[in-house]
Amino acid sequence: MIRRQLQPGKLLVSFGFAIGLLLVIYAFTSARTGNDAQRLNNPAIERLIPNQDDLVLRQSEVGIDLADGYTGQLVIDGQTLPTQTVVALQPNAGGKVAPILNVRFDPGDNTLLYQPEDVPGAPIKQFDPGRHSITARYWKLDEGEGTAKQYTWSFRVA
Repeated sequence: MIRRQLQPGKLLVSFGFAIGLLLVIYAFTSARTGNDAQRLNNPAIERLIPNQDDLVLRQSEVGIDLADGYTGQLVIDGQTLPTQTVVALQPNAGGKVAPILNVRFDPGDNTLLYQPEDVPGAPIKQFDPGRHSITARYWKLDEGEGTAKQYTWSFRVA
């Protein structure tokens, strides 16, 4: 019978490897990314577009995804933008769909979205580099604007 002695160095390396493996597993199971990282404790708000402190391009679409039964308006950098309810986009006389220059409210998705357009009449043609602020005023459709609440977040532009 051959007896093998445990070598302390091998035991220590095996123990270190096991601890390292457990730390990697813990890191993967506890990491939060994307929408999971942006937990909103507000039942009226499903998603921010973009998330708090995200970096976006100058003409990126911004807005908010509200829960069913809500509507509202957006205030971007202190400027209240008019809201237009979008049911279906209709082509104009030239056969083209005209750009919507206001905040678009889609009652099917309950989203308030704004896309800067570099066209005459657009309230915001593009976002300048730096930090920008959005305030969403929102209310239940059946309660009216008098019961509006608001949520403010910011994003950065490259």
